[in-house]
Formats: sequence, C-alpha cells, structure tokens
Amino acid sequence: MASPFYSELTYARGYLFSKSPQALPREGWHQVTFADWVLSHDPAVPVATEFEGADGVVLIGNAIEPGLSYAPDNKAIAQQILEAARTSREKFQQKLDHLVGRFIVITKIGESFTVQQDATSLRAVYYTDHQYGPVIGSHVHLVAETVGARRNYYGNPQYLKENHTKVYPGVATAYLGVNRLTPNTELNIPHRGVERVWPVRPLESSTVHDAAMTVIRTVDAQLDAFRKRGTPLMCSLSAGMDSRVSLALLRPYVDSVLFFTYDIGYKAAVRANRWDRDGALELVRKYGLKHQLLHIPEQVTDKAFLNVMRRNSAQTHQRSLAKAYLENLPGDHLHIRSNVYEVGRNYYRQAGFTMDRLDGEGMLNVVSNNKSQDLPSIDSFEHYRNLTRFDEAVERGYDALDLFYWENRMGVWMAPILHESDIAHDTHILLNSRRVLETLLGVDSSEREANAVFLEIIRIRWPELLEVPINGVSYAHLVEQGRAADQDLRT
Repeated sequence: MASPFYSELTYARGYLFSKSPQALPREGWHQVTFADWVLSHDPAVPVATEFEGADGVVLIGNAIEPGLSYAPDNKAIAQQILEAARTSREKFQQKLDHLVGRFIVITKIGESFTVQQDATSLRAVYYTDHQYGPVIGSHVHLVAETVGARRNYYGNPQYLKENHTKVYPGVATAYLGVNRLTPNTELNIPHRGVERVWPVRPLESSTVHDAAMTVIRTVDAQLDAFRKRGTPLMCSLSAGMDSRVSLALLRPYVDSVLFFTYDIGYKAAVRANRWDRDGALELVRKYGLKHQLLHIPEQVTDKAFLNVMRRNSAQTHQRSLAKAYLENLPGDHLHIRSNVYEVGRNYYRQAGFTMDRLDGEGMLNVVSNNKSQDLPSIDSFEHYRNLTRFDEAVERGYDALDLFYWENRMGVWMAPILHESDIAHDTHILLNSRRVLETLLGVDSSEREANAVFLEIIRIRWPELLEVPINGVSYAHLVEQGRAADQDLRT
C-alpha cells in the first residue's frame, strides 16, 4: 500500500459527532443521522446502529460479549445494548462493563443522551466544553479544527518534555475548550457533564488461579467470536511477559495467526531489543509460528507522511513503525496488542511510589517521577480528581495508584499510539474489559507484583512457552507445574 499520497490516511478510523452538519473531514467518509445529530465516520471503522422509536444506540468500533454461548456481530450487540438500556440503568451498565473491544457507545433513552468508551478508552472521545457547540470526535486535532479551537498552555510543543511526562494532565488536551473523556466515565453529550460509571461496588478479592481462569475463559469467547466472524488476526511477538501471555492465550487459534516482530535498525542496539528479536525468533523456530520480521533500517523522513501523522496524533510514539505496518502488514488483519496487562501488575508501586491517596500534586509527581512541580498541571489533575469523583472509586477498595495508572496512563497515553497504527490496521486487546481488569485488581498486591496471574495463565495454557526466557529470565522450573495444570484443565 506504499504511496506518496497520504491524505487518505488523515484521521484514519475516525469519527465526528455534532449537532449541526460539518464538512466531511476527508473525502469518502460516511454520514448517519441520529436524534437530529450527524455522525461522520471513516468507512474503515465499523458502525452499528439500532433504533426503537426515539431511542437508539450507535456502536462505533468492535465489541465482543464474552458471556454469551454464541457470537453476535456488532449489530446484534447494539440491539442488546439498547434492550438493556431500555430495561434499566443497571442492566445497561452491566452490559457495557462485560464487553471487550475497542469501541464507543452513544445511547439515547428518553432525555438521556450519553457516550461511553471501552474499558481503557482505546477508542478515544474528545469533546468541546461550553464555549463551543457540542462536538465529540476521535482525534483531538479533528475536534479542534472543527470548532476553531486555539492551542492552550499544554499546546506548547515542549510541555511534555519539560515536565517529564508522557501524557497531558487530567482531562486536558493541547487545545482550549477541548477535553478528553477518561476511562470509567460517561459524557452527557448536550450538557457536557461527566459522571463516573465504574466502580459501582466494593472490590472483591480473587485468587491467582480464579483470575487466570477468568482471563482464559474471556479470551476463548473472543477467539470463538473471531472465528465465527471470519476475522483474521495478527499479533506482535517479543521476549516480554505480556507478549508471552498473549501467545499462550492465542494457542487454540495459533496456526491461523500471523505473528510479527520489528527490528529498528536506526537505533543503537540495546539488550532489551536483542532479547525481543532473538527470543521471538526462538519461539518461531520452536513452535512453527507463522511469522514476519519487520526490519526498519532508517527513520521516516517523508514530509507528507509526517504531516498526516502529526494531525492524527500529536504524541509521537513510533512514526517509522507505523509506516512499516502500512507497507508490510495486511490491512484486513486485526492486531492483537499486549498492552493494558500492566493495569493488573501494580505498576506504579513497583516503580517505588507508596501513597494510598492521590491529590493533584501527587498525580503530577507520579507521572513525572517527581521531576515536575508545574502548578497548572497540578490544578488540571485536581480538576480531573474532582470531576471524575476519583476518591469515591478509591473508597470502594481500589488502590489509588492502580486506578490512576488505568485511567491516566492507559486511558490517555494509549489511544494516541493507536492513532498512529490506525493508518494500517485496527487493534484489539484481549483484556480490555472492566470485568476482567476488576478481577485482576482483586488479586493480592504481592502476587500481582510477582506476575503470578500471568505466569499462571501460561502454566495452564501453554507451559512449554516458559522454556524460552522472558526478558532474559528463565521460568523453566514452572513448566512441569504447568503441564500438570494443563492436564487437570483438559480432564
């Protein structure tokens, strides 16, 4: 698909939802009218609608309901969401909390008109505040361009670097009057009010084995849905723990999955990169995986390509990798990524943070590793804390650092990364469900820090994978335990 003309990649897999019709962001986008509002979207992103009288649901993206004995498509899931919403608020929220995927759900029931995202906001929602008419969209630049928003304090190109952070603070973006909807919250579209929708009950404890089995059963339901929908899969393969867990989970489908590993030649080789390449290739040889090695010899310099990427995502991750995806990987395959797993790993406590409560200053200390004291950022985090009733969620038994990692690091950092790869293919994360992440967070902190659940998944699902070191660490002593567990599972 290599081409010198990249304009067709602008806001790839994007959408725009507004009260009044807007010019199409790009030629070829489709439009749908819903409750006197207009949805414009890239035809590459699935959109399913369901209406009953004045009520309706729009599902943008892909969603799977793991708890069902069959595999409904997006249209059927939109129907189920509408039915649940018309029954009760509780049934509606339970339905969304169980879904796995990368999606947003726009729902109108009576006077209620709201939007929610998937568990970690992988399908992003940016929205305008009251200085503009109501507009929501997939990309921050798209929303800003639509309403003519100017850059704000955080729009300084050096802000992230100077404050030693990867994310903007709280719900802030680089534009005045354009905000980010964070995970576990819901936006009232006309009024722009934000409400927390999760958690609604105290955190329940879970054993390592029960959490591992919850993940396995949830993933099996997804694999069955992919098979019935005819969805081809590909998965990035490295020597890391999360990649190994994904490989183990994909075992029933492994013969039909395309695995790939990227090798960045223009950066100085470091030990982790060698482990990733060599470990991945050893897995390929040992288990006969269908595999493609992406060698990226030089950094991309094509100005036309980079201009489009800057519009799609201001936060640079790997522009050269995105171009390699576009030119070398099949665009019809769904990319299984191994992010979000870190939510269940006690990430910030392993990094040395110990606080049990977080205010705005504490949040900035965490994201900057105690290197920034920027007052506007502290104020922005304090606004997020109050707007989303963050403390109320913590009072239900959740570790403040875990919740903050979920909602701020994953919920704000990850979507712009996916905006880079969206030019090539769509993405799915097997653990991206509130119910799954809730179960992982119920495991004892020390066991989560030791990767106990993820090692248990590998031991149960495919213990031989532990014979190949993970990030240079051998877990071969766990193989026999895994074989015994695997036999128990089969019988």
